[in-house]
Amino acid sequence: QIAAGVPATPGEEGEVVDYFSRKVEIDLKVQDDNTIDFKDLGWLQTVREGEVICDILMPTTGTPGTTVRGKLGPAPDGRHAVPPSGPGTHISGDGTALLSSMAGVLTFIADAFRVDPLLIVKGDVDNAIGNLDVIGDILIYGDIRDGYSVSATGNITVQGMVEAACVTAGGDVRISLGM
Repeated sequence: QIAAGVPATPGEEGEVVDYFSRKVEIDLKVQDDNTIDFKDLGWLQTVREGEVICDILMPTTGTPGTTVRGKLGPAPDGRHAVPPSGPGTHISGDGTALLSSMAGVLTFIADAFRVDPLLIVKGDVDNAIGNLDVIGDILIYGDIRDGYSVSATGNITVQGMVEAACVTAGGDVRISLGM
């Protein structure tokens, strides 16, 4: 062998590590007695103010290589990850985490996490929605059907009626069409 060089090693890319799901998925849980409560669908994600939504891992610098003549060859650094920051979220001071700016419902819309202090249900609370347990307020445009429970740390507003359901609020409960 007459000459040898060492190839440059590019830096590793930055990465986002999520602690919450980006998709709305039903997550039925098996209870201790091997039954499943089909009213507890597990699709709703809530966060408290200051809670970590995802970590942002920083990129690394590349390691330069050497040419066959012994000169240093440049190496590209890794690129920064794009944090999925939306309304109701902020980046931590050191840039390593995405945090919730307020308590509320966490959703992932248009490539960004967002936190809303109000959950809006455009229909009834029934087998399609399931039981609700929310940090913040709830606005329900329909009814709360028989056997379901709705709980919020704030206000609950029901534009329809409440059947034989359990409604628990840390604030006011407003029901438009009766119970």
